[in-house]
Amino acid sequence: MKPNNKGKEVETLFQTTLETAFKKAVFIERFTDTADATAKANGRGRRTGRKKTVVIVEAQPADFMVTLNGVTAYTEVKDCNNKTSFPFGNITTSQMNTAKRQVAAKGLYFFVIHHQGQWHCVPAKVILETTTRKSLPWKDLQPYQLKKLVDIKRYFK
Repeated sequence: MKPNNKGKEVETLFQTTLETAFKKAVFIERFTDTADATAKANGRGRRTGRKKTVVIVEAQPADFMVTLNGVTAYTEVKDCNNKTSFPFGNITTSQMNTAKRQVAAKGLYFFVIHHQGQWHCVPAKVILETTTRKSLPWKDLQPYQLKKLVDIKRYFK
C-alpha cells in the first residue's frame, strides 16, 4: 500500500517550525491554494466531501514567500514518498515557470522536500539545470539534506 502524502501537514510543520525558531527574524507569507480557498468558502477549516464549494484560484507561484534575516525567497514545500527519487512531476507548471523567472532575475526559489522524516532544501537552479532526467535520485540530493529544518538558514544569505 502506498503511503499517504501529507502535503498540508508538512507545509504547516514547515511554517510553525521556522516561526517558532526564528521569531521576528522570519516573515512567512502563505499563498492561498485551491484547498485553502475551498475550505474557507465552505465556512469550515476543512474540506467537506459532497458539499464542496467550487472556487477558482489563480495558480500560485509557490506555497510560501519566506523572508529570513532580510533575504527573501519563494519556497515550495513538497512531501514525497517516492523511494528512489524526487520526481519533477510533483512540480506544477506554474511553479516551474515561476522558478525559471525568479532564477533568471537572480532571485531565490527553493523546493523544500520532506522525505521519510528528512528535509532537503533544493535550490530551483539545481532542478532547472537537470535537463536529461525527469527526477533526481535521493543520493544526488544528499548535499541539500538538512540535519534539522532550521538549518535552512544557511540558504538565506
